[in-house]
Amino acid sequence: MKSLWIVIILSALPSVIDSAVKKKSVITSLHAKWSQTSFIAEASEFMAQESDTLFWAYVDEIVEKLNVDEWHTYSDARQYELAIRLAGNLLEEARVNLLKFALSLRAHSPTVVLFQKLGAERDKSCTAFADVHGAIICDVNDLEKVIENGVRGSAPTVYSIDHVFPTTKEHNVTLIVYGELATASWRKFHLVAKALSRRGKDVRDDKLLLSGYGVELAIKSTEYKAVDDSNTVIDKITVEESSEEYTDNEEGNYGFNFTTLRKLHGDLKDSIEQFRLHLLERDELTPLKVWQVQELSYQAAQTVVLAGTQKALNVLIDSSQNFPLAARSLSRQLVRKEFISEVNTNQEQLIEYGVSEGESVFFINGIMVDVDALDVFQVLDMLKQEEKLANGFFRMGIKNEYLSMLMDLESSNEHISYAVDFRPAIPEYLNNLDTDKQYRQWANSVGLLLQPYFPGMLRPIARNFFTLIFVVDPSQKETRDLLQYALRFYAHEIPIRLGVVFVVNDEKEVSGFDDASVAMLNLYNFVKINDGIQKAMNILTEVKNCQVFFFFFDGLIPNPCFL
Repeated sequence: MKSLWIVIILSALPSVIDSAVKKKSVITSLHAKWSQTSFIAEASEFMAQESDTLFWAYVDEIVEKLNVDEWHTYSDARQYELAIRLAGNLLEEARVNLLKFALSLRAHSPTVVLFQKLGAERDKSCTAFADVHGAIICDVNDLEKVIENGVRGSAPTVYSIDHVFPTTKEHNVTLIVYGELATASWRKFHLVAKALSRRGKDVRDDKLLLSGYGVELAIKSTEYKAVDDSNTVIDKITVEESSEEYTDNEEGNYGFNFTTLRKLHGDLKDSIEQFRLHLLERDELTPLKVWQVQELSYQAAQTVVLAGTQKALNVLIDSSQNFPLAARSLSRQLVRKEFISEVNTNQEQLIEYGVSEGESVFFINGIMVDVDALDVFQVLDMLKQEEKLANGFFRMGIKNEYLSMLMDLESSNEHISYAVDFRPAIPEYLNNLDTDKQYRQWANSVGLLLQPYFPGMLRPIARNFFTLIFVVDPSQKETRDLLQYALRFYAHEIPIRLGVVFVVNDEKEVSGFDDASVAMLNLYNFVKINDGIQKAMNILTEVKNCQVFFFFFDGLIPNPCFL
């Protein structure tokens, strides 16, 4: 595939703001416990996940095309660019984009650190060295001598994550090279040894900046402080202007077009920005009329669409964080009827997927991703799989014009839903919500189902709306855990009717002396007659815990713990 496509469907967004409005937010940086790792080493691990052949081809690119003598003088940005450029010689464009995503997440940094730790356990004085059956060699000139004179000791352990150089015959010597990719010392060992390459000896002091992790700031203060931060805000905005363009949609601020004003009066940018923020903050304190908020969601969504594909995400981010500042300016915009019709159509289609108005949904090639449990590393793995599948279609000759047809095909994986009728088995019920005394303090009206309640929780209604049946063999070890769950639900008064179906041999000639399951069922029935179902269930869990023995009638019931 030549590229990855991202499509955003807006469904009556609640708010939008100009991307020129700067966020009033707290920015955090989360650092790992380990030190900074090399981008080119992380890129090589990405290649290794693709295939061993691709990994060693990437290593050859490093050896042949990089100036290893100047590698340590390059900045992080320069090293990142070189790592991407070398990968572009081996990967297609879509796969290169996934590599950029993986590097931004630092997804392979832990693997590189693992190699660093393994190398540090063997030697800490050399920038690069070789391990030949326990012998540590720091001078590349001594490497051939050691191998020619014969090696002693057992071969070092080769782990599943190690990168083994391809060879056509078996060897009695295992040589492991430790060093940082793209350094001169590592290159010498690699060219001489042509063996196992492991990276990460040179460790930087600055900590790795993590990506893909959520950080919550809990700020609590009982004091109110008045601080004039206008100058600080303006300074920060001025710096950001050098690397970020403003959107063209700034005419809604009391008729002023601030984009044009900045171009005409470049020497007054700070004053213009202060005036613009003053107008926005003035709007924030002015309440809107009812008629002004009737189409505010459509106006907000339309602003994002009109921002264009390059700026839509930035506008969307700003809208979710700074809505009060732009609400009044948004209310002055005229919404096109075609846009309202498009949004309504999207809502009708999304409702089929269970997505209501005001909710968010995330699809990757038609695969719904749970936003509440979203894991950015899981998204990376999914993108890799989808890109590999799409690339396979591309190599088969299926071009872009046919991809939309493939996307519209419905999945053939039908989820078969069925129900098991357990009534003929006559379950042993632990409780009855309709009649038991312990549930009398609960209301029993069916209308309570329509009243609001805590999400994800069962309403305490004294009706047998829900039934949970445990199908168990009383002689199996797993039975004890299941019965304990049932007893816990019963003790905590979970509003579910609990039942147990025992699976035993029903032949008449089989007795408890021959079958442990029958013996346990006989024990259960005996205790139930005298002490009730709950006590009988407790006895079964105790027997499974090998804590008690029982005599029944004229013989000893076989204890399943010793069978």
